[in-house]
This record gives sequence, C-alpha cells and structure tokens, in this order.
Amino acid sequence: MSYSQIGLLLDIVGVLILFKFGLPSSFKDGTEQFRFPHDPQRDNYNRMIKFMARLGLVFLLVGFIFQYFGTNQTNI
Repeated sequence: MSYSQIGLLLDIVGVLILFKFGLPSSFKDGTEQFRFPHDPQRDNYNRMIKFMARLGLVFLLVGFIFQYFGTNQTNI
C-alpha cells in the first residue's frame, strides 16, 4: 500500500468523523440567556464531541501529508 493510498484512507476516515461530529467550535456563555445548569453528563458529551471533531481534523491533516509524500516519491 503506497503513501497516497494510506493518505486517502485517512482522509476518508477524517471526513466521516467530521460528518458525524461536525467541526470543533465553542461559544462564550457570558450572557444570562445562554447559561445552563451544570450537568456533568452533558459536559462529558460535549467534551467527547470536541475531541472527536479535533481527531477528524488530525486525520485529514495527516492524510494530506501522506498524500503529499506519496506523490513526491522518487523511484530509484
């Protein structure tokens, strides 16, 4: 399996993760209308979503790096 193929597979996994969990984002809850009571279960779920979104971006980045090196290989 070449670097380009590995990179493509990593990109596909990254896109699927981002499709399911979305891009990482955050908002400031400085106003009273957006403040919610503390809920540990919701906080854990939000942390998991943020982690998975960042993981998807890492997969994409590493996949692009693999594809770059795969296309720039010189056969000796």
